[in-house]
Amino acid sequence: MGYDISYHPIDAQDIQTRYFEVLSQPERLGTLCQDAQIDAFYQDKYQQIIDIAKQASSEQFFDNTHGYYIANIQGLFAPYNYVRGGAFTFLMEIYPHYQQYTQPWSVLLEQTINRPELITHQHIPKQRIENRISQNYSSGVYLSPDAVVQLLADYENDNMIRSELETYFSHGRIAVFLKALQAAKTAQKGLLEATEVIEPNPFQLDQSQCYSDLSHVDPSGLALYAQAAHDQLAQVQESAQETSPTQANALEQQYQHYVTQILDADSEQLPEIEPQLKTLLAEYPNQGKIYFALGWLNTLYDTAQSYQKSLDYFQQAIDQGYRHFYLDHLIGTAHQALGKNPEAISAYQHSLMLYPYFELNHVRIGDIYEQANDWQNAKSAYESAIQCNAGRAEYFNNLGVYCGKLGLADQEIAHYQRALAMSPHYYDAYKNLAWALYAQQNYVQSQRIATQALAQTTDHIVQCHDVFYDVLGRSAVKLGETAQAVDYFQQGIAKYPQYGANYFELASIYDQQKQSQKALELFNHYLTLKPSDGFAYYKRGKLYSRAEQYALAEADFLQAIAHHDQSANTYTSLGYVYDALKQPEKAVEAYQQAVLLEPDYAMAHANMAISYWDLGQHDLAIQKLKDALAIQPDYQSALFNHAIYLQKLNRVDEAIAAYLTLITHYPQHKLAHLNVAYLYYDRQQWQQAIDHFQVVLNLEPNHYHAITHIASSYYRLANDEQAKIYYSQAIELKPDMAQNYYNRGLCYQNLSESQLAIADFETVLKLDPNHEKAKAALAKLKPPKKSWFW
Repeated sequence: MGYDISYHPIDAQDIQTRYFEVLSQPERLGTLCQDAQIDAFYQDKYQQIIDIAKQASSEQFFDNTHGYYIANIQGLFAPYNYVRGGAFTFLMEIYPHYQQYTQPWSVLLEQTINRPELITHQHIPKQRIENRISQNYSSGVYLSPDAVVQLLADYENDNMIRSELETYFSHGRIAVFLKALQAAKTAQKGLLEATEVIEPNPFQLDQSQCYSDLSHVDPSGLALYAQAAHDQLAQVQESAQETSPTQANALEQQYQHYVTQILDADSEQLPEIEPQLKTLLAEYPNQGKIYFALGWLNTLYDTAQSYQKSLDYFQQAIDQGYRHFYLDHLIGTAHQALGKNPEAISAYQHSLMLYPYFELNHVRIGDIYEQANDWQNAKSAYESAIQCNAGRAEYFNNLGVYCGKLGLADQEIAHYQRALAMSPHYYDAYKNLAWALYAQQNYVQSQRIATQALAQTTDHIVQCHDVFYDVLGRSAVKLGETAQAVDYFQQGIAKYPQYGANYFELASIYDQQKQSQKALELFNHYLTLKPSDGFAYYKRGKLYSRAEQYALAEADFLQAIAHHDQSANTYTSLGYVYDALKQPEKAVEAYQQAVLLEPDYAMAHANMAISYWDLGQHDLAIQKLKDALAIQPDYQSALFNHAIYLQKLNRVDEAIAAYLTLITHYPQHKLAHLNVAYLYYDRQQWQQAIDHFQVVLNLEPNHYHAITHIASSYYRLANDEQAKIYYSQAIELKPDMAQNYYNRGLCYQNLSESQLAIADFETVLKLDPNHEKAKAALAKLKPPKKSWFW
């Protein structure tokens, strides 16, 4: 690798004092320079870097902006080491276990800008962070103070570490890297890697380009580079195939060579590497590492057989005593690919015990939980990934999705907003935020986000603008702006004719406006463009079903199923059509398919009950209603049908209990009160009947039958005063009903209001001259006069 690498001893306090505090308090720059005796030339460079830093945007990478600026500024204050091509970043590609010595920027930022007075640049927490060198002019990895001490100790005491480092940092570069480590250890600081802080001229070093103080560079690394240039070497290469064949550790060179091939080879070249590694196995002193490389290689084939083979190799590596976090990570990768998710999670978690900052482990664990719809654990995993690296917009977007699934709407929206702040062209974040706001009934803001997305010109978003016309249209519908909604949907159809939702939503508007023909034309047009869209057949089938064109609806639902729209909704809709066509056997079959697809789909169970009832299979009907209510205890129509069916089966006690359960959930359900009142009335439980008939009257004051039954119940309770009041109401509603006059007359008679009783009985006889009971009652109250003639 031809990068100009520098290593800077630095800690969180340096970063806070010399960078973030100066960003927020520019006047501190002069004081710091004076205290450190930095001359005017480099003070100007310091100011230039700060001025440039203030222009950094959220779309840029942290490593290429603030991380790089921090390395340059630290070079003004303290000595640092230069080594051509000796990047720790690329060491980790060959030996991934060296990542365990690194610390992510998120930890440093937590220590340096987590104070409100230091968050002076709004984009710092929002930038994407790589935590490695990915291009020129960038910061790279950071080794914490503890890791510096540990790596030096491991170099001294672990022959494998020594061999790897000396082979990688060949051509004398190991001495420079060790100097950098020792300088950091002596200063009790960590070590920050960067590239192109200094760009030396190998022939005239005093003319090298550098924002940091050139006098702070240890000359040994520059001398190595100059010697290499004078020896006609264009650059010092890290890969082992370009090191001297007389290098002391030839076996390690071979290992690096094969691993570099693994990293660079395409899938067709990979089989050639495995026998070479196996040949090396016989001579290499640490066989566990070769088994690891063989396992790593086999994960790249991406087949079930190769993943199983990789697990065997990894086990052999472990048996040889070779174990580190990346090996466990790859074990998790193999198990996950083989569908062994519990084993995968266990391996990823063990990897995290060895190196807690490896964010990909957290992401993989989160993805496994996402597949299982375990949103809480998925959320926790991605929160841990963000703690390792808070600079990835996709992590916040995923976190938003999980919060949405958990009903944490405010958090969901905040995470999508953070993702967009970090990546302003992020299509998924735009889409998710727009729909989340829509779900919160914040239709104006939903439209604002959709409009912003439509204004984006990046290729990916432009190709997906169709969804934003859908959001705009649906929000307009909710805002009562139907004409505007129609316009949005029509724009979406014109620009993106293959996107079905705009057709479906516009058709729904036409359907509600009783313009079913226009709705039908939309579906027909779309299906000429996409005749294999099963969901479109389903939507057109619903249109036919609402229009009671059941034969056409049946045909469309069957087409939907044939075109892979085999959802519980589709089969339930088909079952409804079969019920309407008086084909309950087919209806049951359709509902059963719905339940197979979605066992907890309450509507399918409830509708199936109706079909079983029509087939005369009453016990099955009752059972399916119970199934529906076990899933959804407040399912209104299922509760009502359950009570009705029990009533029809003359299971009165159960029917009463079912009606009362319905009333518990829906206290204003008029028919439930009415029917249970009739049941109480038939059982001569007069007061209970009155109570429920009275609720009916509260909901419908002129309900004639409720009034007459309350009157009759009071009469049976010998409460003639109340009875006559309700009979009077009944008479007002239906003055031609003779029986009400007769019943009120009886109440008057019992109350000794004889004249009123006589008047009511006479009215009965006017309406019904043959009413014998009225004649008899009248005869008692008004006997015939005696004649004086004999």
